[in-house]
Amino acid sequence: MTSRKTRDIEASLLKKGIKRQITHHKYYWFYVNDQKTPVWTKVSHATREIPDHLLRAMARQLKLNGSEFNALIDCPLTEKGYLAILRNKGVLR
Repeated sequence: MTSRKTRDIEASLLKKGIKRQITHHKYYWFYVNDQKTPVWTKVSHATREIPDHLLRAMARQLKLNGSEFNALIDCPLTEKGYLAILRNKGVLR
């Protein structure tokens, strides 16, 4: 992974059933049928670009490997596809 612009990542997350909750950081929670799941990630307010090591951490928080995370952000992976991955991994029922 290489660094990516924060606004691009946030826009992609919001298109996939992931909702933002702003506190001292921006938390993003995955929702299924309007129910919050334990799948989440966070982004600092001050970050304009997210470096590689934080992208890897975000992928882990979202229960994805690097290629799955890239597909989620680059949009080939849909919300339904993401849900299927989480179910196949046993993260969600």
